[in-house]
Amino acid sequence: MLRPHQLGFGVPHGCEAAAYSAQAYIKDLPENKALIKLDFKNAFNQVKRDVVLEAVPTNFPCLLPFVSAGYSTESTLLSGEHEVVSTEGVQQGDPLAPFLFCMAVKEVTSKLTSELNIWFLDDGTLAGTQESL
Repeated sequence: MLRPHQLGFGVPHGCEAAAYSAQAYIKDLPENKALIKLDFKNAFNQVKRDVVLEAVPTNFPCLLPFVSAGYSTESTLLSGEHEVVSTEGVQQGDPLAPFLFCMAVKEVTSKLTSELNIWFLDDGTLAGTQESL
């Protein structure tokens, strides 16, 4: 479901595949093309929960009860004696968090039109002409 652009979840050796793809692309890079690296800032904490909750029934409806239990309402995080209310993002330590993040950003990453468009979770590598970048 996440391939060919997302290599950070469910793709054995996805990190290596992303690195080798970028290396191969820039080996003989023509002057009119470029490669850029992107990194979503604080990505897992800022992904919109409503986007996650919309992606789950479309792609994996069997997970909806579990994901809804964890993300349909705010949660309270503990830091020592302090409580922090969490209303956005996927939780650190949630084994589904990388998958949920990838599903949430799939629509955006799959619409990019550059010749090279590969992602490892929230880290992207795009390459092509200036117009496509």
